[in-house]
Amino acid sequence: MKTPIETVIITPSKDMPFELFKTCHHLAYFMELMDRMPDGKVLWDDETTDIVDGNMAAAEYEGLQRGWFEVNMELPKAFVDSLLKITEPVQLNLFEV
Repeated sequence: MKTPIETVIITPSKDMPFELFKTCHHLAYFMELMDRMPDGKVLWDDETTDIVDGNMAAAEYEGLQRGWFEVNMELPKAFVDSLLKITEPVQLNLFEV
């Protein structure tokens, strides 16, 4: 089933735990596989599948921890809203798309 969803861009901080970073990284990867609607929303397709390599998330997390670069991730707004209820605000820097 395909569902239009709103998204936000996050920039994880060094304080973000690796397991949370990995979850966001995998979700952001799938966001890139989705179609875009003219209004900027993402058309989420729950039938889209792919294999995600956890090593890439680990490498990007290491680069983030060493201050080599920043990582921006586009994520579903509903997911980020739920994270903000259970996560310290310092772990996520939010920007609207």
